[in-house]
Amino acid sequence: MIKFSMVKTKLGWIGFIYNEKLIKNSIPFENPEDVRKFFREIFKKELLEKPNELLESEIINAIEGKSFNIDFNFNSDFQRKVLSIVMNIPKGKVTTYKSIAIAIGNEKLSRSIGNILFRNPFPIIIPCHRVIRSDRRIGGYSYGEELKEKILRLEGIEIENKKVKEKYLLPLVAVFNFI
Repeated sequence: MIKFSMVKTKLGWIGFIYNEKLIKNSIPFENPEDVRKFFREIFKKELLEKPNELLESEIINAIEGKSFNIDFNFNSDFQRKVLSIVMNIPKGKVTTYKSIAIAIGNEKLSRSIGNILFRNPFPIIIPCHRVIRSDRRIGGYSYGEELKEKILRLEGIEIENKKVKEKYLLPLVAVFNFI
């Protein structure tokens, strides 16, 4: 049986669905009812709301940049590689789609990496918002560029004219260390 819970974080209310493992989480919302609505629209029905204190604390740890232990369901090896790299991008830093592609071994995979991040089932927890374009523009986000910019700013990243300041960009060698 799929269950639903939510937790208040410094970014807002984040909901999540789970069985034995975390299945999906929401982006931050201002209030609990918006979280419920988000999942009702996805599943087209009410879900059993059952708090899970362990997952709640792990989600808070992930958002605060602390170590966390969440068992994720990944669809493919490639998705696992990409999301594993992204999980290691520290709060307050960003990298590019191209840097991830180079680290994986094929610079031409930037668009594929963007597609995986666009469908990231664990936004915020796996911080796909910390991946930007090579020209340092913030780039797309499945929940809108405005939210991506807001989250990056909340994490202390300075943005001018839709571009992240260079001092927040991880060097390529750091991205290689995440593999």
